[in-house]
Amino acid sequence: MTGASIGIFGPDRTRVLIAGLTILALLGPVCVHMVGALGHGLILILPVLLLQSALMLALRLSPWLLLGPLATGVALLMAPLLGHDSAVTLLVIAGVSHAAIYLSLGFVFAASLRPGQIDLVTRLASRLDPNWSTSMARYTRRVAVAWTWFFFAQPVLSLLLALLVGREIWSFFVNLLDLPLLLAMFAAEYVIRRRVFPHHPHVGIGAAIRAVRQGSIW
Repeated sequence: MTGASIGIFGPDRTRVLIAGLTILALLGPVCVHMVGALGHGLILILPVLLLQSALMLALRLSPWLLLGPLATGVALLMAPLLGHDSAVTLLVIAGVSHAAIYLSLGFVFAASLRPGQIDLVTRLASRLDPNWSTSMARYTRRVAVAWTWFFFAQPVLSLLLALLVGREIWSFFVNLLDLPLLLAMFAAEYVIRRRVFPHHPHVGIGAAIRAVRQGSIW
């Protein structure tokens, strides 16, 4: 057995599976845009969904996470039988998923901003940053407000684009701009934080993502 195969099936197996799932997650929106908006590559979608499901099973992730790719695959297979366009069906699924995720996040963040509640950003910052102090709570609460507006703005803009422009532009916003907009929001907050607290040791985005993934924010 070669060193490469040992790496795949040995201690690094999980890392390889996670890398594969990440690549598929990044390619998924591109495939959806190509198929739904440009009319190319429908044959690629089902293998991508099957491989994504297989990687999730191999990583023993929550069965609930499998509902997304499995439901999408079933919908694409059933659409022609019901007389619907598979490309349009794929875009509808993408649009509904996009709206549901951002609305859910918006309501969760908004609920944490109620009087007497500690908002999610303050909760995360106080747990991640050993140098965090209550004097920073006003800033972190404002960041939580900004994220709340960001989350609610996504489905609103999506709806406006769906009503006012062609599906190519709408799909570009929903599928291709989704991750860049999130990264831009993280980057903008980081830059502002460095200016507001120039002498404070800052925690990077990676630590925040790991905390959310591990559930330590809750």
